[in-house]
Amino acid sequence: MEDSDKVNTVSADARYLAAWSEVTARITQRQNALYIFMATSGVIIGFAFSMKGFPVGARALVLLAVPLTAYTMALLNEKHNQTIALLRSFLALCEKSSDKTMPSLRDISYNWHIDFREAALRFRRYHDRAFAIAIAVLCTIGLLTLVVPRLASKGFPTNLSDVMSPGFIISAAFYLAIYLMFSIVAMLAVWRTAVYEIESPIERRRRIQQPGI
Repeated sequence: MEDSDKVNTVSADARYLAAWSEVTARITQRQNALYIFMATSGVIIGFAFSMKGFPVGARALVLLAVPLTAYTMALLNEKHNQTIALLRSFLALCEKSSDKTMPSLRDISYNWHIDFREAALRFRRYHDRAFAIAIAVLCTIGLLTLVVPRLASKGFPTNLSDVMSPGFIISAAFYLAIYLMFSIVAMLAVWRTAVYEIESPIERRRRIQQPGI
């Protein structure tokens, strides 16, 4: 019976090390989401900028891929960020319940001690701010790539009647609304603090089930 229990039970050390390994992998994947967005957006903007002989509508559709890419990568970043917070809450519980014969190790816990926990969160927030700034900058450049060449063209004054037509204004407003919506939602997604960063799932369930305690 004892041998069977040993086979079916995963040791606390194995669980802790596996969770740490997963945190490291998620941090790398979250960084890659930022790099992929920046590289992909740069290629899209460069391609749209080279489409000088194409209609403005074709370039507008190409540049719409910039906020769409931002939103997609922001969702991936959010996934990894939430998973990191969940894993760190698990690691914190493991550290709190560590061997009582070594209290010094529990006192300097990286994942639940307030000095280390708040510093780690603050440093991780730098990545979120950098991602949000990158989204704002690249989405703005993409929009300027669409607007500036048209305003700077020699034929712009003669095309002013087309620009002021109701159909063009409605289409431009609809396009701008979609473009800005995906850009802003993407920035909010990377800016939002992870759910389990402050409290673990167990603490949150207890708070919901027993409010005021």
